[in-house]
Amino acid sequence: MIFNVASSARYSTAHYPIVLVDSHTLEPWQTNLTLTHPTWGWGLVTGSVGIALVVLWLRLNRLAKLLKKRNQQIEQLKATDALTGLANRRELYRLGTQKLASRSAEPWALLHLNLNRFRLVNDALGNDVGDRVLRQVGHRIQAETDSYEVIARIGSDTFSLLMAGDNEQANQVAEQLLSTLDRPFQVGGHIISVSGSLGIAIANQPTADPSSRNAATPIKFGQLLNQADIAMSWVKHSRAVLPNELLDSDIREWPFHAIQSAEKLGLQAQYGQSRCRFFEPQMQTKMRARSQLQQALKRAIVNQEFRVHYQPIVDLETGQTVGFEALVRWQHPNRGLLLPNDFLPAAEEIGLMVALDQWVLETVCQQLANWRQSGVQRQPLLSINLSGTHLSEPGLVSYLRALLTRFSIPAQQLTLEITESVMIAKPQQAIKTILALKMLGLRISLDDFGTGYSSLDYLHRLPVDMLKIDRSFLHSLGGNQAESGLSRAPSDDRPDIRWMRQCPEDTIRTAEALAKMNSAIAKPPLRSLAPNPGIPNAIPSGPRSDEVIVRTILLMAEGLNLQVVAEGIERSDQLQFLKQMRCRYGQGRLFSDAVSAQYVPALMS
Repeated sequence: MIFNVASSARYSTAHYPIVLVDSHTLEPWQTNLTLTHPTWGWGLVTGSVGIALVVLWLRLNRLAKLLKKRNQQIEQLKATDALTGLANRRELYRLGTQKLASRSAEPWALLHLNLNRFRLVNDALGNDVGDRVLRQVGHRIQAETDSYEVIARIGSDTFSLLMAGDNEQANQVAEQLLSTLDRPFQVGGHIISVSGSLGIAIANQPTADPSSRNAATPIKFGQLLNQADIAMSWVKHSRAVLPNELLDSDIREWPFHAIQSAEKLGLQAQYGQSRCRFFEPQMQTKMRARSQLQQALKRAIVNQEFRVHYQPIVDLETGQTVGFEALVRWQHPNRGLLLPNDFLPAAEEIGLMVALDQWVLETVCQQLANWRQSGVQRQPLLSINLSGTHLSEPGLVSYLRALLTRFSIPAQQLTLEITESVMIAKPQQAIKTILALKMLGLRISLDDFGTGYSSLDYLHRLPVDMLKIDRSFLHSLGGNQAESGLSRAPSDDRPDIRWMRQCPEDTIRTAEALAKMNSAIAKPPLRSLAPNPGIPNAIPSGPRSDEVIVRTILLMAEGLNLQVVAEGIERSDQLQFLKQMRCRYGQGRLFSDAVSAQYVPALMS
């Protein structure tokens, strides 16, 4: 082995400790190599020692290369999503920061796409199928989307796309992203349909001020990420207000009252707005307020800030109070008494519905026990709302059994109110649970009937005791009979009952047959799906439409031997119409607002 050693002295001495391993016995042995040679001179090492040095140098060189390659692989893994091969959130942040800094004069758009209710795919078909769907989604986005700089998977079911472009260009790419999900995915013999909620944030967008038309508001990439998250969450929250079974269907097939709900959400301009929104500054303010509300809700249960009020349910023929609906209220320390619509959606988002339901159930049972001990002669029948989350809890039946035993409450004294959407989401599980509740002796009421996809198939299979007509149908009832169509002569046209579920078809045919049983029913002509400037092909509303709906519900209930309670009675003309249609029970402000427990005995007497 030939080598060169530099030294400031005339002669240089170098010491080399060497450890060698016997290839047969694998026993190590050590020796020291001492070399003395002239400065800048050449030395020659021969024999076994020289060979050992050559091998050592080769091994060290190979080790250095392996370490370099391994470090590159580690950096690649840090930057890549292992499932889809796309960039991950860390790499998106790094690249986004670089691009915004190097091309700060250009507008940039960040799009966040979340797959709606994707957890149901994993729950129903398994995580393996869900992973394969996610990979297909990533591949489709790459193959079918143009004009992007970075595509990343930043969450379990969330993808992100960074692109150079303004609002118009971002909107075009958003349409491409959403269209990639319109076609079902085929995985392992399963055909899976998914939908998305998409939020968009724009950086370096020119200001609207003509004097600074070319100026751009600087923004850091971390802020852009936060804004896109907020816009996406805003879309998901807006969608959560609508029934799940409507979200992914064509809006032209929606029932009229679902369209009304969409209009209240500001979705009337186009259906796409319910799937995609640009970030707006007020979103952040409202989301912050919502977060504060959720934190206050968590403290409210601990601080006993909730109250239960009771609204009378009245026999419309006799005017006698026959029961009450227990309604939860929140005595907020700063905002006063809040109604359920002000806080229940937030409670559901943070998983407080089961705890809140249990608090209401225990409070009501304790109150019934107190009335019994205080000698109240007529014990009221009470209705309690049960959330869909609580209905799906596996321990619900045993919990209620223990609750009835602890307070010595007859099961027949309580009615559990559930909504139609619970039936649609998990019908088999809901039927099984409701049958078990009926075995305890509890009564079951189907709340807000008519606002969802009502199906006679569910009514026939479910052991339901009562239907509650939603208050939205009562607003236009009553009034002048000539205007409402009560004096119209019967015609051969079918009543407008397209508010019911289009599938299965036997639902509509059965409802039509029930409607024809009553010769006194008004039968307005079937309305055409005339274009609506807000929503395409919306079904017009009006007194006759709501009256037909209420009549049909009452006829169905009579044919199925179910009791009916009309909610939201506020005027005497509404009361008279319901009495003419032989609706037996009702509740509303015409009789009494919801009151605290101390006034219940007086109302019963």
